[in-house]
Amino acid sequence: MSASNGSQLPSQHSNWMFTAKMELVTSGQKLKRFLAKNDATLATGVSRNRIRQFQDDHCVLLPDDFKSYLLEVNGTCDDYVVGIVRFWSIDEVKTVAREVANTPLDASVIQPLYRHGFVGDDSYYVFADLQHELQLYAIRLSKSLEVPNDVVLLNGDPPFVIASSFARFVDLYVASSPVLRMVWD
Repeated sequence: MSASNGSQLPSQHSNWMFTAKMELVTSGQKLKRFLAKNDATLATGVSRNRIRQFQDDHCVLLPDDFKSYLLEVNGTCDDYVVGIVRFWSIDEVKTVAREVANTPLDASVIQPLYRHGFVGDDSYYVFADLQHELQLYAIRLSKSLEVPNDVVLLNGDPPFVIASSFARFVDLYVASSPVLRMVWD
């Protein structure tokens, strides 16, 4: 699709979103603005080289919406913010399988409930948690961007999809959607 001046407009499946003022923003920018407005402590975004390194290390491709998060925010510095959610830095993001394996069985967090694994636990990467790891949010990553990058909630029940993409997760988060099962003070 082209604008009247001949420039390309983002497609409906892209990482770009329009704000009320018809300004283009990425999901990372949208999340950063929302978190900053709510006095969150934000980490400095990572470089594109660091993202390439993560992709190489994990043999995955990150979708543009998740890349924009890492470029803009890269975590909330252990600060639990709106809905008591902590967003993880690129150095903390790991597969559910690895997160579970690194957690003691007697820990008072959600991970031990998944110690027997589930189908795909090595393709979902934890990027945020709620209320000191009582719930985890994870995105599916793979070697192909053709595979859906859905986001699942891990709360002790079988994992279930809560968003079709990271961008959709951000939309739900800033709207305080009950789908995310967040906690309010």
